[in-house]
Amino acid sequence: MGCSDRLIAVVGLAFEARIAAGPGVRVICSGNGKDLAASLSRAIAEGATGVVSFGVAGGLSPALRPGTCIIGSAILFETDRINRIDTDHEWSQKLLQTIPGAVRGMLFGVPGPVTHPQTKAALYMKTGAIAVDMESHIVGGVAAAHGLPMAAIRVIADPAARAAGRSASAEMHSGFHSLRGECSMDLSLRETIAIAEATANDVRRVVALWSGLLGRFGGPFLVGEWSIADAFFTPVATRLRSYGLRLSDYGDAGACGAYAERLLYAQEFLEWELAALADERPE
Repeated sequence: MGCSDRLIAVVGLAFEARIAAGPGVRVICSGNGKDLAASLSRAIAEGATGVVSFGVAGGLSPALRPGTCIIGSAILFETDRINRIDTDHEWSQKLLQTIPGAVRGMLFGVPGPVTHPQTKAALYMKTGAIAVDMESHIVGGVAAAHGLPMAAIRVIADPAARAAGRSASAEMHSGFHSLRGECSMDLSLRETIAIAEATANDVRRVVALWSGLLGRFGGPFLVGEWSIADAFFTPVATRLRSYGLRLSDYGDAGACGAYAERLLYAQEFLEWELAALADERPE
């Protein structure tokens, strides 16, 4: 399918509408999504030869990075079961050939934002969809009901890695109180201590968190590439070193210990550590 003077583009946000607008394109901005199906049906009744769902999406696949353009191969949504609406194959192929770096994959339609990393991971495992948005399933359903071809173009604005990194950083910021209290940060200290059970539980949680993220995103850092989450956990790595805490004693199979070493031998950290150790303060 090519562009025509009866193409309808459905977006969710005003800035998306400005991007989608152009000659031969009628734009419908769904806003909060209320009455989108009815509005789209009315627009189709006035004349349309195709419908495109356009805008941003949240990443479900750990491989997706911000700015990745997704061309939907199908739209999934859940009622009492997982439903599937296929997009127009020929149109989608033309979009893939036209948009540099575009990725083909299934989208999952939801009624509200999906931001929690565990929820994203569960949806990815359950459905195989690589991204999630709030309009495509409605657009696909209306287009199918009217016998019109439909395409979906979605750009990743909230990748799975970002959500997971935010969640891990928040946990570091607000948790691990026993570890902080018993093992205060001291870059010059090297000793081995017996820690309280509450602190041991904190270390086990570190192992579980690091293992999960390294396994999910493939390393070498917590969400793949170095991120703010790694900066948040670098002080934990220094505490493990200072107090002789071996992660293998707390359930680590090796990946977490290797990750801690990467943090401590990062060039930026080494420079900061040297500067900190050289900073002598008066008694």
